[in-house]
Amino acid sequence: MRRLLAAMVLAAAASLPTTAAAEAPWRDAVRAWASEHAQHSAWGVEHAERNYRLSLQLAAAEGLDVDADVLFAAAYLHDVGAIEPFRQDGVDHARRSVDLLPTVLLPTGFPEAKLADVETAILGHMFSADPGDLPEARVFHDADTLDFLGAIGAARILSLVARHPWATDIDTAAATLRGFTAQLPATLSTESGRAIGRQRTAELERFLDALQAQLRIDPARSTD
Repeated sequence: MRRLLAAMVLAAAASLPTTAAAEAPWRDAVRAWASEHAQHSAWGVEHAERNYRLSLQLAAAEGLDVDADVLFAAAYLHDVGAIEPFRQDGVDHARRSVDLLPTVLLPTGFPEAKLADVETAILGHMFSADPGDLPEARVFHDADTLDFLGAIGAARILSLVARHPWATDIDTAAATLRGFTAQLPATLSTESGRAIGRQRTAELERFLDALQAQLRIDPARSTD
């Protein structure tokens, strides 16, 4: 069953149109804005695109009717509030991202009637948040959570070394990732997400085991 669910997600991915993001002019404007203002190794444009694509894949695998516009906008703007110069001390980054939507998203021509659903998806995107019942929020929450697992999760967190509390050094980054393997799978809300989560958790655990072994090599036993 687990392999079947994962295969369904991959099949859904293959059936998705590859040019959907270019169909509406406002999407090009949002992507251009994010490319200029939201570059970040862990929660920048590449993370946004992965979240968008995986959200659509999960929705297809789950048979959920979702609005791709809502998912695109949420994906590209959900972490803006965590990136300088937009972040604010003491303000949750999801809340800050939502507060920026009227000045960042609406001027692009995005349909204002869909703004409330974008806000809901952004506010529920973190693994620690409850996404609620909105289909777009559920798949987006799972896509964002899955991007903290597997090889991509390791790459993202290790890219933060020496510049984020999650990764003050490699040991701290490894501890953060180990915590993710223990905590994040239980937060996934879709069956398809949980199937991918199991695979990525196992992949990340194997990497962390190897990393730990290599970090702890005894210099006294080393040979030239």
